[in-house]
Amino acid sequence: MTATNPTDVRDIQLTSEQRAAVDASDPALVIRAPAGTGKTEVLAQRAARFVRDPENGYKRVLVVTYTTRAAEEFTLRLQGLLGSAMDRVTAETVHGFAQSLLSFHGSHVGLPLDFQVIVKDEDRAELLALFEPSWEPDAELSLFRELDLARAKGSAYSHLGMWRKALAHSGAVDFNEMITKATEMLQIDAIAQMIRNVYGLVLVDEAQNLTRQQYEFIVALVGQHPESHSPQVPTTLLGDPNQLVTGFAGGDSGNMKDFRSTFGATELTLSKNFRSSRRLSRLEQVGVKAVAIVGMNDGQFPDFRATSPDSMRDELQTFYVAATRASRMLLLTRAESRPTRYGPRPTEPSPYLKLVKEARRDPQPGPEPDFSASVRCRNVHHSSG
Repeated sequence: MTATNPTDVRDIQLTSEQRAAVDASDPALVIRAPAGTGKTEVLAQRAARFVRDPENGYKRVLVVTYTTRAAEEFTLRLQGLLGSAMDRVTAETVHGFAQSLLSFHGSHVGLPLDFQVIVKDEDRAELLALFEPSWEPDAELSLFRELDLARAKGSAYSHLGMWRKALAHSGAVDFNEMITKATEMLQIDAIAQMIRNVYGLVLVDEAQNLTRQQYEFIVALVGQHPESHSPQVPTTLLGDPNQLVTGFAGGDSGNMKDFRSTFGATELTLSKNFRSSRRLSRLEQVGVKAVAIVGMNDGQFPDFRATSPDSMRDELQTFYVAATRASRMLLLTRAESRPTRYGPRPTEPSPYLKLVKEARRDPQPGPEPDFSASVRCRNVHHSSG
């Protein structure tokens, strides 16, 4: 894929596979696109094609991205294609779009007009302490991870009712409850139809990383024709099931398969890789023999400064990719203590260590590593000066 002018994406020449993906008129479409196959360009061109078609009137395009950074990059990409017509495209993360819907219609599902979104665990812990003073502080972090995972997978959890009462009592939502409330709101037919009348095309990037909860939100958003079973709003899922990086957090690439069967979606594949050399492509196929991750301590991995959803996703993604690419050996090390001016201070292991077995659920070909024994660093004491 070449461009005569790198600053003008309109000069990019598409391959026959990419052109077919851009021009496809199927109401339900799945595009399998491994990294380096030009999926961002296909997504941008597909959005631009819809906006330029006069038959689509003033209907908008919704692009659902994995991170806010991806949404910003996609917006910049489209500005070169559409200019002022870019105002007909909304690029948001699934959480960002859910929050925008709730800001207009949240009162229909019991939220106050000025509802709060609780992001940080320390804020969630403070709310829990106010609502349930008897809860043990040491168990809070584990509780929140279980709450998040249960809602992401759509599974039951004994403390979920208590947490929802705490949120309702304070007029707040956390990230997972935001998706739950937005999906509940879309069960109100009048509101759902009003939103569907705004959008003429929904594009979902990195669809393999959707949790079941997020997938059901997308399904509720686009609706389904009772006779044809196609989505009421034409929808494209784009991703690579082999590049799932959120399995530990409830991500499920099987949602792409469910979308095909539920909506009778057409499937297309982008196979030509523009980013990787032949040797790198081969490496991606066979996996890396050994991976070592050093510093698996709480506050270090994840870094204590990683508090925003995007920064946390980046760290989780890094860990997941590393843990799943090791075909022969995965070595994880951590320090038992850190030197301080008052002597060695014990450290806590990274919470990501608990996710290793979940991350290896669908490992690369090769013997399954033995995680029965933990690997630890010996204590190191630094001399002063």
